[in-house]
Amino acid sequence: MTRGKAAPRQLIRVLGDISVERDGEPVALSQPQITKALLGYLALMPGPHRRGKLYDLLWLVPDDPCAALRWSLTKLRGAVDDEGHSRIAANKETVSLELDGGRVDLTDARERFDEGDGLSIDALEGIAAEFRGGTRTGTTA
Repeated sequence: MTRGKAAPRQLIRVLGDISVERDGEPVALSQPQITKALLGYLALMPGPHRRGKLYDLLWLVPDDPCAALRWSLTKLRGAVDDEGHSRIAANKETVSLELDGGRVDLTDARERFDEGDGLSIDALEGIAAEFRGGTRTGTTA
């Protein structure tokens, strides 16, 4: 989270495993990786996205990508919508994520750099502390 800002009611984490937190508590998110990938894409690429583009991007194999997208959106609504906030906006043509006061951890990290913290040790340690995922093993730089 960016210094000086109140904790968000909802936080979408994409640094590491994609997850959702509401008031600091984890929210159950459907296990299919494709649903998590859809959430990550919508969180990092603001604005409306044509359904056909999402089919091509995420659903290369299913017999009915339209039904698969609808299923994923239903699961995401359960995770990201809360009282008074419908964050998934979808119509027959497009889908988007309306953060409406929610935050994305990667966006917060980017803002830290823009605020002038740059590459200070404190800034890097704060960003590293936000990473919530496993590590890859057996790789070389």
